[in-house]
Amino acid sequence: MTLQEFPLRKEDESETIKFVCQLLEGLQREINHCKHQSPIKEKLLNDIREFQYQCQDRSPELDYQDWCNLWHSYQSLVLRKGNFLNEISTFAHTYPSMEAFWDDAKAQVLGESPNTYWDTYEHGRRRQLEQILANTYGSESALLVNTGMSTIAVVVGMLNLSQGSKILTGERCYFETSDYLERYLVPRGIEIIRVPVDNTLLLNETIKNLQPQLAIFETVTNVPDVTALLGFPDCLGVSPNTFFLIDNSVQSHLTKWFSLVEKSCSRVLVAESLGKYLTHETMGGVIYGSKETVERARNFARATGQQLQEKSFNYLCEAEL
Repeated sequence: MTLQEFPLRKEDESETIKFVCQLLEGLQREINHCKHQSPIKEKLLNDIREFQYQCQDRSPELDYQDWCNLWHSYQSLVLRKGNFLNEISTFAHTYPSMEAFWDDAKAQVLGESPNTYWDTYEHGRRRQLEQILANTYGSESALLVNTGMSTIAVVVGMLNLSQGSKILTGERCYFETSDYLERYLVPRGIEIIRVPVDNTLLLNETIKNLQPQLAIFETVTNVPDVTALLGFPDCLGVSPNTFFLIDNSVQSHLTKWFSLVEKSCSRVLVAESLGKYLTHETMGGVIYGSKETVERARNFARATGQQLQEKSFNYLCEAEL
């Protein structure tokens, strides 16, 4: 039986319609966040409501093609929402006084204002999306950056590793990670040590003996013969000065590491690529961790222009996150 011929159960059909309607309600909320009034905005809201009515009135009997049609229609609305918000976005807001500027700047950091005084540096809407991500994943804080690889570059950069530093990682990594380690860190005198991450005893012994400054692990390595990380977070205790970065891209919310590690743990960050599971509309990466550690990462990302910009995060959807 092909996927197209596979029948949905009645309860699944009903839940599918409910799921799409919830996503459409989320789109409406996001558009209404924006106070800008225009015929484009009203047309988009009307089209979303009309599609929602169509979903509610349709027969609950769905096959695979019905689901594809529903999802394609929803995705077209997501793209229109992003395009609309990008048309009215600005790199910086204007203020009538310095007092108004500083008040809004503080509100942006707290996620209480959706504005920006400089998109590359600070944006209240980005902060709001980050908090939604953190709450959903189960971490204290989160940071949106340009790509999945930016998450690794930002963490390495914030640690300011110098010649003679050691990075421990798996025998095999995602190919771009390996390329970054070998081509850009090894020439700086940073030693890359590889160990099988599915051998808990050897992994812990290596960390204890070598005391690396950084350990980069992938929850599941994206290779044909899948290698899964075992023994974490036991290895946290064998080297009190090692910083741990877990690339969780292949698993996403299936593996919530902060259910095993204290949210306030300052030596662990979890990172993933947005394009793997969270969205196909834009590139991006997210770093999860304690407030203290995420702020360290944010400072480096901000200084090097790696925070995700509004032109990209406008395609993220609250209801999907």
